[in-house]
Amino acid sequence: LVAHETAHLWWGIGVGVDFWSENYLSEALAEYSSKTLIEERYGLKKNILNYRLKDIIVPILDNILPIKSLRDYTLYEYILNLRNGYDEPIELPMNESTANGYTTKIYDKGYLALKTIEGRVGKDAFMNALKRFHTLCAHHLALSENFFSTLSSVTHEKEIEKYARDWIFGVDIVDLSVNGVKIEKKKDGFENEIFISKRGDGIVPLVVEYRFRNNEEIRRSYGSLTSSSTTLTLSSTSPLDAVSVDPDFDTLDFNRFNNNYPRKIEINGLPQDNSSPLETYSLAVIPYLYVETDDDLKPTAYDASIFLAGKGLFHTWAIGYSSSYSSSTMEEVNSSALASFSFILNDYFGASASFEYPKSGDFRANLKLNMAMPEKRDIGDNAITLLKTNSISLDYSLSKEASSFLNTLSINYVRNEFQTLGLVSWINLIGRLKMYSDKTERSVDILQGNNLMYQLFPKITVNLKDIIGTSIGDTTLSSISLSDYMKAYVKPTGKYLGYFRANLMMPLMKNVDTRFFNLVSLRDINLSFFTELGDAWNDANDFPYNARISVGNEIGFFLRTMGGMPLVANIGYSCPVYNYQTNEHPIIYIGFDLEPLTTYSMLYGN
Repeated sequence: LVAHETAHLWWGIGVGVDFWSENYLSEALAEYSSKTLIEERYGLKKNILNYRLKDIIVPILDNILPIKSLRDYTLYEYILNLRNGYDEPIELPMNESTANGYTTKIYDKGYLALKTIEGRVGKDAFMNALKRFHTLCAHHLALSENFFSTLSSVTHEKEIEKYARDWIFGVDIVDLSVNGVKIEKKKDGFENEIFISKRGDGIVPLVVEYRFRNNEEIRRSYGSLTSSSTTLTLSSTSPLDAVSVDPDFDTLDFNRFNNNYPRKIEINGLPQDNSSPLETYSLAVIPYLYVETDDDLKPTAYDASIFLAGKGLFHTWAIGYSSSYSSSTMEEVNSSALASFSFILNDYFGASASFEYPKSGDFRANLKLNMAMPEKRDIGDNAITLLKTNSISLDYSLSKEASSFLNTLSINYVRNEFQTLGLVSWINLIGRLKMYSDKTERSVDILQGNNLMYQLFPKITVNLKDIIGTSIGDTTLSSISLSDYMKAYVKPTGKYLGYFRANLMMPLMKNVDTRFFNLVSLRDINLSFFTELGDAWNDANDFPYNARISVGNEIGFFLRTMGGMPLVANIGYSCPVYNYQTNEHPIIYIGFDLEPLTTYSMLYGN
């Protein structure tokens, strides 16, 4: 961050730019300058964490964090933008740009485009062009035309101006792949053929790294790849062991897994040569042992499981086997085959499924689909604050117990309106169908809620939340619970539900910026006072007169992780004040809450 902002003394301040249409000349060049400095000082592979620190957290994070280099992070952000449909020309007026993808386009895609141009002309020539560009345009307003013409004149390449324009003004994509290797033994060594293909219209420099069985490594540059495929030949004294295309992630290649031959597989967290997760498929064998004890801490049962799991960039899967044993006889009580799968296509669609098949013959299966549908494409510099999104999630489960089948379908609809006031409205429909050999039972739960956040005074906000619901159908299936909403000791259930919460939130401490082991930083501490009213009833005549009321206060700690993700930790006290049972008492609770983050960011700008 410091290096990037310092680089603006050269780009954006030292050389003026058109921030409305050509902001990449400021931000992408600052990214290029700062990341080049970081990589020269800390290396290419591991440079996000400061490995020079004598900190116990650094080695732990090194094993946990999948992204360990700035180059990995930059490419990952670009891939997400591409999958979400936000990809567009880097140079585009702000009022015509997709708001959700603008930052990634200007910073990350802009940086990768500059690296692609650097790969075409060479790093020394590109650096000389940047120096010349700064000398010519210092303390003046520079345009893209000045940048392109300087590139052409310094590098003495006639085609470089068109090459640069294609990446800055176009939306070309590229996917390089090593499709195979053919090794032929010769009298004086080996003749190697490497089959390379390219998907997409983007033209990129072709750099290939070879590794041989005698551990020798060489790197060759073959100019720009313009065709859809090519065959490279290479003579060697040792057989070819591995091939990598674009080994340093210098281009906008959006699929890295096929850049290597053979493909890189990580087994039980032990990758080869510090490989990037963008080019690696992970496999793991996971054993699991659970021991159940009585009040005297004597084992009563054992549950042993083993799973084979796999993880790609946008999906995970696992299959396994679980067995339960009695501690007294060590005989198998029950066993189950297990499987799960999840897939995220982009920010707008995801799917997951799970399956359990016990030895008894009963089974449980679950399928979830999540879809988000913006009402309009988020165009313009103020689109984020005017965003309206409709989200639908479908959750279907099927289970068999003894002679009955239970089908459950949940449909959840959420409407988000992030305007001056943060308003979230949602409707949840849950349908159940339980089939016996001689009868069928049905029920439907209908829940509707609203969550409104409004800024009453500077830094003081009011949060209003309401929920109403009913359950229709057979009594054995239909009942809704207040436990998910009201912080009460007793969690009532019934056929009708009503709930209202008013919350006044004010700052207790601002801009604390206290760090814990370089893992998280405490930003703000807020104090809240709230009152809750609600209950669940079986008789419609009791609604809403016999309602429970409680009051309380809550302290919220607004944290930010090292990766920039916001997190809210809550510590609260809730006291019943009206219409509660005699055995109920106040409660103290601790929890983590992600719900206020969007509104918090909107109101406080953090």
